[in-house]
Amino acid sequence: MCPNNDLASNVPEDGVIKKGLARRYPIYLFDFADGDIAQARSYLNKGEYVPVFLYAYRAAENALRGFLECNETKVHQYCEVVRLMRLCSGINSSFVELEEKAYLISVLYATSRHSDDHTLPAATAAFEYAKEIVDFCRNAAI
Repeated sequence: MCPNNDLASNVPEDGVIKKGLARRYPIYLFDFADGDIAQARSYLNKGEYVPVFLYAYRAAENALRGFLECNETKVHQYCEVVRLMRLCSGINSSFVELEEKAYLISVLYATSRHSDDHTLPAATAAFEYAKEIVDFCRNAAI
């Protein structure tokens, strides 16, 4: 159960997470994931596919981190999406269903950084998988 899921009451005036607000940190991660999903959707609608892969990856990463924080599991700053998904699966076995999607998001993101061959189906898949992971993490954390 994630502490204090009322998003409106969790936004500090200066936007800085202070010691007393540390228990609200998972909420910020879910907010960041929502922002990344919105950015990915915007780029997808514009037909610019490279940023879609980045924002889909970031959305999945932030949501997985949010779920782990809700379950008081600290992870290294540089932990990859597939590894985060495995940690989540250790807490909630339902996450196993999404491991392949996390892997595909990771592969699509990695290849997007080194290739000019970006297609609408691949970008759409990354976007949809990330959206599914974000929604699943949020529901599992509540």
